Order: sequence, then structure tokens, then C-alpha cells
Amino acid sequence: MKVILYSAISIDGFIAKTDGDSDWVSREDIPFFMEEIKKAGCIVVGSKTYKQFSPDLYPVKDVFNIVLTKAAAQKFAGATTATSPEAAIKLAAEQGFTSMLIAGGGNVNGAFYDAGLVDEIILDIHPLAIGSGIKVFENTSKFSDYEFVASQNLPGGLILARYKKK
Repeated sequence: MKVILYSAISIDGFIAKTDGDSDWVSREDIPFFMEEIKKAGCIVVGSKTYKQFSPDLYPVKDVFNIVLTKAAAQKFAGATTATSPEAAIKLAAEQGFTSMLIAGGGNVNGAFYDAGLVDEIILDIHPLAIGSGIKVFENTSKFSDYEFVASQNLPGGLILARYKKK
């Protein structure tokens, strides 16, 4: 299973403010984000991310939605739940997928990263600093080496940067 992480990020390295607010994320990146989701056919988000953006974004139509949550009995409309990155990968594989897109938050990203499962990273870099907040990978101090693949200028001064695991 190819695991791709896609995250909007501030230039000072945060995906959300300390309280989880990510209203600063530009709408300019949505077409690129949706294109990557459709390519993968499967998306994984955490319960906080799902609740914050549902029903405006999640569940994403015409793709397999997985919510990573510690509460196995919790239900999310239009989504399947998994309690670990490995369980999410197994669910996606059982549905015939060969890749999945991870879209956070920081704890979900960190769980996949800590398990050594993130093959590619796509960062949608926003030209602003928010001072403090949630990192791309929370609750991990693991070192991994990725190599730069490409970058693309997006509207609004955003940069889309792609990396792959060495």
C-alpha cells in the first residue's frame, strides 16, 4: 500500500493553531487536494479533522473514507473506522486500493509516520506564520529521510512541494 500524506502547512511548520483551528488555510489548494484524493481513491483522517470539516468536506464523495479513531464503536456518516494505521491499510487493501491519502490531523499523521508507513509527503505551503500550533507529525521524534521530488507554484502564493521516502 502506498501511503501519501497531504497537508496544508504554514511557513513556520504548523497545520493548525493550538486549538485545532485551520481557518487560515486558503481555498486555493482545494482543487489540488481533491485531485490527489481522487487519484488515491481512499482518504484517512482523524476524528477531530472529520468533525471539524464535516459535512463541507467529509465524507469525500466517490472515495473510500476512513476515520482513524481510538473509539472503535464511534460512527461517522459515510466513513469506515479504524483504530490503527495498520488497520486502516488493511481495510483499504480489502477494498482493492493500492494507495491512500492521509490528511491528518497531527496525531494521525504522526501515527502513520511513527510506524514508518509514509511513502510520500505533499505539503501545501502557505505564505504565513501562525506562531504556534499543531505540527504535521505530533507525538513523534523519529528521524526519517525524504528526498525532494518537485514543487509547483499555486495561486495565492502557495507552493505545493512533493517528497518521497529514500
